[in-house]
Amino acid sequence: MARLAEYLRRSSLGEEDKNYSLENQHDDIARWIGASDHTIVRTFSDPGGKSDTLNRPVFQKMMLDAKAGLFHTLLVGRWDRFSRNQDQQAVAIYQLQQYGVKVVSATQPTPEGPIGTLIRNNYAFAAELELYHIRERTTAGKKKRVHSGLLPPMSHPRYGYLFADSIKGRYVSDPETSSVVRYIFDLTVSGLTLKVIAARLDDEGIPTPTQILERRGQLPKNRVVSVEWNTSTINYILKEPAYVGKMRGWGVMHIFVEELHPITGELIEKKKQVRRGENDPELVIFPPEVCPPLVDEKTFEAVGSILKRNQENASRNLRDPQSLLLRGGFGICGYCGRNLCGFWYNRDARYVYSCTSSKHNNSCEGRRFSWVADELDDLTWRWVMHQFENPDVLRKKFEQWKADQVEGKSLEFDRIASLEGLIAKTKKRKQNYMVSAGDAKDEETRIEFTHMASEAARQIREWTEEHEQLSKVIAQAEQYKERVESIVAMGQVALEHLQAATFDDKRVTLHAFDVKVQAWRHDHKPPFDFSWGFDRLHEAWVQSRGFLDREGTQVFVQSHRSC
Repeated sequence: MARLAEYLRRSSLGEEDKNYSLENQHDDIARWIGASDHTIVRTFSDPGGKSDTLNRPVFQKMMLDAKAGLFHTLLVGRWDRFSRNQDQQAVAIYQLQQYGVKVVSATQPTPEGPIGTLIRNNYAFAAELELYHIRERTTAGKKKRVHSGLLPPMSHPRYGYLFADSIKGRYVSDPETSSVVRYIFDLTVSGLTLKVIAARLDDEGIPTPTQILERRGQLPKNRVVSVEWNTSTINYILKEPAYVGKMRGWGVMHIFVEELHPITGELIEKKKQVRRGENDPELVIFPPEVCPPLVDEKTFEAVGSILKRNQENASRNLRDPQSLLLRGGFGICGYCGRNLCGFWYNRDARYVYSCTSSKHNNSCEGRRFSWVADELDDLTWRWVMHQFENPDVLRKKFEQWKADQVEGKSLEFDRIASLEGLIAKTKKRKQNYMVSAGDAKDEETRIEFTHMASEAARQIREWTEEHEQLSKVIAQAEQYKERVESIVAMGQVALEHLQAATFDDKRVTLHAFDVKVQAWRHDHKPPFDFSWGFDRLHEAWVQSRGFLDREGTQVFVQSHRSC
């Protein structure tokens, strides 16, 4: 009896009932199994995400189980469940085969051998081409709709409006919520802060935007209903030009930019969404007939000035940010897992850390607990120092980290071996095609074999590029391991530098060693917990200006620069 596993993947989150659903995939696989005595011992259900990448947690778990020999055959509904990128799909299947796992499609059967590989590659090409056309058609359709004067496609209307017709092409004022929008603007002009406005709306029992959507059956999937008004929601309403009759269409675009990491100083590439300029020909400003104004322009401009003034005068801009060592994600709420945020208390003239969610809703069990910022900062730094004061603790942590690194990179090593096998086989196939093209007796046959040789060359180039990228990752990991080992070996020298660390040095160190502080109420046992590791260690920690300027640093720096 064969041990089978099934891999299911839906196209995207929230589309359980659309496209090729998980249930349909499972049913197709069950029909393929039929009345045989085979047993499904593993089910890998991928909740959705990008279909042109293999970097999916469920997929990676499936590959690890395959390597461990937990199943002999992997079943998929269609070949594109692996990936809609044909090269990634080929590498994944080849790697599974190297693990001794047979891969079968329940609805797209292929024979064994080269003919089967060719048919499967054709399925993969069709899937990748389909994905390209889907994206192209979707973008073109949205753009055409907006530039024809219709609202962009959306599942529900903006707060304050209703769709005027079944095609959802324009808005009309919503009698229930448009008055709330005007009320929010009036309260802001009267001088109330956003927090006070949110509290007043809650006290008066005015439903939140998500509560309105839920009552009308328009709440999107995976959207959580907020039972209280949030200051960010109010801020969004006050800044939205649609409410003054100037709704923007096709108003954003995506660009890639290089930014300096705020802690490490390293250059990183990030994809950013930016607003189009007013003179951008792609930008559409809808007329009042499509999106009628709910407030007058004078009120909108007055509110804009108030928000700008409040931002400039905010307490966070008037206090010393170096009072908050754990800001930016180092402090975590032990109850809900959200970040701890620094708040200034005028009464005590000091900063405290509180859960970011406890100020707005009931989702955090800890509610309004807080820690004095100086106290938690000091506890955290003394804990970091303690790790370097105990060489055995540091060495034990390092040995465990090395073991985890070896296990964690096993798939990369296997992928490199698979790529090398594919490249070698494809080079032989390419050579055979070229020989056949030279021996061809007619022009049509020669052209066909030449095309096949060109396609093989393309695959070799792409697999070679992936091989180089993976090899670079492995090489960097080895350098990284040497860097960590040199720091562990330094022991007392590193401790001396930490004892004289500046605020910026401390921040870089927390980031480098991935320090996290979980905090609960003071009466919780324990009230706080620390975690750390070597997964984020950066060269910036070694070369920060605070370390470079001190005596005895040359040995410290040299040992790292040699890596």
